[in-house]
Amino acid sequence: MTINDEDATLANDGCRLLTIEAAADFLAISRGAVYHLLDRGEVASIHIGRSRGIALAELRRFVAKSGQVPMSAAS
Repeated sequence: MTINDEDATLANDGCRLLTIEAAADFLAISRGAVYHLLDRGEVASIHIGRSRGIALAELRRFVAKSGQVPMSAAS
């Protein structure tokens, strides 16, 4: 079995969770826009207690599916 670049990136991201604010920074959008994506089911999140986290791998999947590159990742 060979690992392609996408699989390697997902493996390196592991289970790293980002806050809503960090996800907004990563995608170069507002916090409200992140909540809109979550409400529409375009991005998945998990709850740990009262906190909500978004896996970095999930954000990378969303960007790849959208065909857009976030401003912070381009720099």
